[in-house]
Amino acid sequence: MVLLLAIGLALAGDGAPPKLISSVKIGASRSQVEKTLASIGATEIESVGFREPGAFADGLMASPSMMALLNRAGAKAPYFKALPKGGPEFVTARVGNARAAYGFLRGKLWSMAAVLPQRVVAPRDDPFDPDRMKPMRSTISKVCGGLKAVAHDEYRNAVAWRSSSCSSGKAMVWYDARDRDAAVQVVVYGR
Repeated sequence: MVLLLAIGLALAGDGAPPKLISSVKIGASRSQVEKTLASIGATEIESVGFREPGAFADGLMASPSMMALLNRAGAKAPYFKALPKGGPEFVTARVGNARAAYGFLRGKLWSMAAVLPQRVVAPRDDPFDPDRMKPMRSTISKVCGGLKAVAHDEYRNAVAWRSSSCSSGKAMVWYDARDRDAAVQVVVYGR
């Protein structure tokens, strides 16, 4: 069971974008996820079954690109195994410019992805400020707990983290300051 998320949220301060992930748990039903999304102020909540035209494109390929993130994390996506008799369902939602996708197998949440823009996590302007990266770390910590840095850039800033306690699963988080629309990407997968 893998729970994937790629965070690229565009709404700072209200706490709702990180909740696209932190308030949803692996194994939840589609109706539970939809209710949770509505309660945090998500909009454009849409559900699609695997037999509907464009279901895989909307759920796996469109931003936040859940399938690409699953592959990047080294996860084996089971979405195609039951075809053609059975298949996944997907839910997509937004909070401001933050986009999220949720994948369900046999009625239970198996993966999710979201996208967080640069301006939400933008470092402070002073490159010598020791707390320069605090806005980014603060936002990421609201999405996943227990993060430990596993990769650093040439300036020794953490740019990738792992966690074993994110939405009931393990997580991988990446930060790329060059990607203005998806500066932070998080992949969470079940144990």
